[in-house]
Amino acid sequence: MRILTDSPQHYGRHQSFLKQKYRLRAAVFGGRLEWDVSVTDGEDQYDDLKPTYVLTITEGGLVAGCVRLLAGSLSAERLSFEQVCSAGYRSIPHNDGAPIRSAA
Repeated sequence: MRILTDSPQHYGRHQSFLKQKYRLRAAVFGGRLEWDVSVTDGEDQYDDLKPTYVLTITEGGLVAGCVRLLAGSLSAERLSFEQVCSAGYRSIPHNDGAPIRSAA
């Protein structure tokens, strides 16, 4: 596996990985976790803030995981923090049976 960082000025270089990332996030957050997330063309409202993405890429060229890093702003931080705290924490079974800790 390898790690790829993708900042806004380089989004165009990694379109294939970004498209995979959007599909992966939709499957996890909208599908498996059933979060109420508004998505347009694979992106949600936080993608509009031009974050830097950290992607985990398999040897076969597939996105296996991702993290979105946002610049700090009071309104975005407050909304995210309140959403996480109001939802609480729970364990989510992973494909191999080991629980993943998640805010949901």
